[in-house]
Amino acid sequence: MTIPSFQPIQNQQMNVQKSPLVLKQGQVFYGSVKQLYPNQTAEIQIGGHRLVAKLETPLKVGDAHFFQVTSTNPEAQLKVVSGPIVKDSLNVQQLMESLNLPKSQEMQQLLSHFLKNQLPIAKEQLLQAESWLKNLPEGVLKQEALQALQKLVDLKIPFTEEGFKALLFGSKTNGITKNLEQFVKLLEQNSQISPQVKANLFNAIESIAKPFQTEKAGMMIARSINILLQSEQGANSKDALNLLIQGSALKNEGLNEAKLASSELPANQASKEAKILTNGPTPRNETLNAFKEAKLLAKDSAVKTAALNILKEAAILPKEANLENWLNLLKVSSRNETAGSFISQLQFNSNPSMAQKIQQITQFIENEPNLSAQQKNAIHQLVKSFEGSNHSEQLVKQLHTELLKAYSEQTLNGIFTKEQGISPKVQLLSLLKHELAENPEIALKNIAKIFENSNEQATKAMLAESEATLLSKLNGQGMEKAIHTILKNLGLSFEAALNKNADIETMLQSLKPQLLLLVQDEHSPAELKNAAEILLARLNGMQLLSGEAGHQHQIIMQIPLHFLGKQVDATVQWNGRMNKDGKIDSDFARILFYLNLEALKETVIDMQVQNRIVTIYVYNEQKGLEVFAEPLKKTLKAGLEERNYHLSGVMFKPFAKKESLSKTMEKGNDCKTPHKGVDIRI
Repeated sequence: MTIPSFQPIQNQQMNVQKSPLVLKQGQVFYGSVKQLYPNQTAEIQIGGHRLVAKLETPLKVGDAHFFQVTSTNPEAQLKVVSGPIVKDSLNVQQLMESLNLPKSQEMQQLLSHFLKNQLPIAKEQLLQAESWLKNLPEGVLKQEALQALQKLVDLKIPFTEEGFKALLFGSKTNGITKNLEQFVKLLEQNSQISPQVKANLFNAIESIAKPFQTEKAGMMIARSINILLQSEQGANSKDALNLLIQGSALKNEGLNEAKLASSELPANQASKEAKILTNGPTPRNETLNAFKEAKLLAKDSAVKTAALNILKEAAILPKEANLENWLNLLKVSSRNETAGSFISQLQFNSNPSMAQKIQQITQFIENEPNLSAQQKNAIHQLVKSFEGSNHSEQLVKQLHTELLKAYSEQTLNGIFTKEQGISPKVQLLSLLKHELAENPEIALKNIAKIFENSNEQATKAMLAESEATLLSKLNGQGMEKAIHTILKNLGLSFEAALNKNADIETMLQSLKPQLLLLVQDEHSPAELKNAAEILLARLNGMQLLSGEAGHQHQIIMQIPLHFLGKQVDATVQWNGRMNKDGKIDSDFARILFYLNLEALKETVIDMQVQNRIVTIYVYNEQKGLEVFAEPLKKTLKAGLEERNYHLSGVMFKPFAKKESLSKTMEKGNDCKTPHKGVDIRI
């Protein structure tokens, strides 16, 4: 099987706007004489370009030669470095002798490639490129390196080793996960770099490997708050507990509160207690009901204590917090526009009258997009009950509790849904502790790490439950969130953030700036630095290969998706055009997904959008995929229609055996060519 190699769409026989040819002194190129002019000037054709230059020796129209640029100012001057050449038999040996170049295998490969593609290149660049070809990283093919060198010239990127490696590794469709794993292994083994640098690198990589950390931490906090705010099992539960413990028959049998907390009792003891309950001094039905209520209360108290301890473990609640006083120990945030800030203003501003406070609360609730109609109605009813009274302190306290309940519910129910304004989990943090809302993303990541490293059984159980819930609710919105989080933590927007001076603190925590610090440190071990340079090359390559050519735009992203026990190595390549207003034209696009899936292995998805009609080709060697895809067709079609797209068809095809992906794609676009494999039409 031939796995399709990565080919930027600009190379897939697309009409790309050509930039003017720019010659530099010392460059060598293959060209043919098209027309002669007076004063030893001539029109020379180089590939698809033509230029007028001054020649040092007379030539004949139609002849082809190797030329070298001797001057560019005030006009281009060329020196002929070979005799006439037959186009189909370029004499590489002759050029090597004329330029006094090393006669190595790498130099022959370089010259053959550049001359075949009619690319100008200087002698110094040839010598540099030869050195790079002789010292290619492990697993890199010569042909891949030659393509990267050609791209270096085509894109007019400075001819440096950094640029060469960026295009070399940025063009790969797999392996970024392996590069990350190798880097982590070397980092773990190294003891020479400072603990702080090592910790920062591990944190950045962990954020990439676990893109749902903030969601997981938010769920656990919300779940704990939700448990603590649940009403007691019954108004007389404590009385029932006292009734049972004080009952003489039960007391004589040694039954106490600790035993009641147990959900299971030995058979013989259960038999005894059943007899006691039916024959004891307390009326039978009353005692039996009291026993049930007391048992529920003990369980409820144990669950609430566990939830309280989870919040204390994460330092959200202070150590002295207990089930009776925890609400009084909360310190709300002063961050503007948060619910915590609003509660803070109500608490400490004594000037407004009760009527004004009620008006402010009503306005805040009405303008809050992340509360449901039912939650808003409950809060309005609460506020209404305080009309005409002067108990403003009690109103604010109960409002605080209601908002805690509402935002914890919204955090749990709104996983992977589109958020408006400040997210429910950030609002929840602002109502719990003022430090948490200052930089909620970093705060939630730190809390997630505390939960993951916990030895407490209750914490481990809730963590496992949260991960299972996240996996069950994972949808398109969740995948979008994961990709956005991974790209952000890779640091692809690092330079842009520096220019815009936006969220610098968070961007400095991403992988790219941390790798740059490691590479620039002269004390960093060579092997670790080399692994860091490969990762940097991948990140830089994505940016260099993404860009515009006229109205056509291309974006390339390599995404290591590792989350919730699943692993996907993905490369996404988008090609489309821009409208006159500078925005992406969503009616026309082509998106290629190069995937290395845990079960399906190598997979390529070619999605083509023409006038909002979507056609999808899935390339994979596994048989029977159409059967597994059947239940998903309606969901895919409905999801596209929600965004005003129409699904034309989904076709499954094996990889081409002897042809490149670009040819396979051309056949996939040709409606006259019969498709091989299985087609699914909707």
